[in-house]
Amino acid sequence: MIKHALELYGIAEDEFTAENYGGGLINNTWLITCKQQQYIFQKINKSIFTDPQLIDDNIHLIHDYLIKYRSGYRFIMPVSSLAGKTIIVYDNEYYRLFEFIPSKTY
Repeated sequence: MIKHALELYGIAEDEFTAENYGGGLINNTWLITCKQQQYIFQKINKSIFTDPQLIDDNIHLIHDYLIKYRSGYRFIMPVSSLAGKTIIVYDNEYYRLFEFIPSKTY
């Protein structure tokens, strides 16, 4: 499942390792490690977030606002898929990918 969803971001099966990350109660989260980069990959819980596209739309609105009014503010946007989407649907489930920012960089 993870490997097929990550292919939509251009990450091939032989290019990454995945491990469960964190102890969240809502979404399933994995740390994806590639040769040069790490990511956070999430499967959005549709039982809690019944319209995951709205989450993504809100993230884009926040991003656009910050670019316009707070250009120096650090905001982590989801990574775009090969199709240019920041939320993907695979096997009727919703996923998103973020660059991993280690806590020591804050």
